[in-house]
Amino acid sequence: MTATEFTFADRLTSVDATVAMSGVQALIRVPLDQHRADTQEGLRTAGLVCGYRGSPVGGMDQAYEQNRSLLEANDIRFISGVNEDLAATAIWGSQLASLEPNPRFDGVVGRMSLTPMQPLTRHPDDFA
Repeated sequence: MTATEFTFADRLTSVDATVAMSGVQALIRVPLDQHRADTQEGLRTAGLVCGYRGSPVGGMDQAYEQNRSLLEANDIRFISGVNEDLAATAIWGSQLASLEPNPRFDGVVGRMSLTPMQPLTRHPDDFA
């Protein structure tokens, strides 16, 4: 039996093999997988992730920053949020992008990264 060559980047980019990854790496990979699935369906979508600097979730914000070039190559942006209201407002605003004349994308997938210590304390309808 031979060992398969494996790099750290494979955890985020491999589509042909099973890969082992941490929970933070999996959270980084989710928008990449969504982008790949949308592309296969003929959609041009972007992604927006809003989170908090210094997240106790194992440095998730740092992981997004470390993989910025890979994410941006797939039209995914990470914005560091100050609080849940501003993060939710940014995500909500991103949903309006396809209403502009001649939009660049068919839609924007938005995700808010909250820390376990900072749960969403407002009902999503409060932001509508």
